[in-house]
Amino acid sequence: MRPTINLATHGHLNRRALYAGYVCLCAVLLLGLGVQLADWRASARQSRLLQQRIGELESQLGINADSTPINDAEFSAQLKEIRFSNQIIARDSYRWSLLLSRLEEVLPAKVRITSIRPQFKDGTILLRGEARKVEDLQEFLDRLQKSAAFRDVLLLDQALKAAGREMPGSQGVMTFGIKVRRGKV
Repeated sequence: MRPTINLATHGHLNRRALYAGYVCLCAVLLLGLGVQLADWRASARQSRLLQQRIGELESQLGINADSTPINDAEFSAQLKEIRFSNQIIARDSYRWSLLLSRLEEVLPAKVRITSIRPQFKDGTILLRGEARKVEDLQEFLDRLQKSAAFRDVLLLDQALKAAGREMPGSQGVMTFGIKVRRGKV
């Protein structure tokens, strides 16, 4: 047998396999299109539900969709009002009984507190009081510094107040001002 090459014939193409591949490719593309359409419909439905819910919430809150948004002056006035309300809430929620209890624990017998002023902005407490002697004031300062309930103890001022006519024979008292910060409670 002699091998020969026939140049008159064309290359063989299996058209049946090619058409089967085209059909499979079209089926996959149609399936992908169906999935995308289903996803689009679900997204559109969810968007409608969300718009409906937003409308319900706006009507409950009394928000008019046609109204203009508030201007800067109204916004700053409202912000000022909110800050004022928050300050009132902070003052009302201050734990006075705990503070007085902690002060009572560190207060020596010969020292008395005449004024307590919490500073809500910086979290400090201004204490004004009287002591009979400098040693009593020093003992109070030492106790404040050793206490875990107070930190950053600062003596603002001290002065000797002369005895008045109501207490003859007395040497007077030391008045003082102290600034402390609340520590661990």
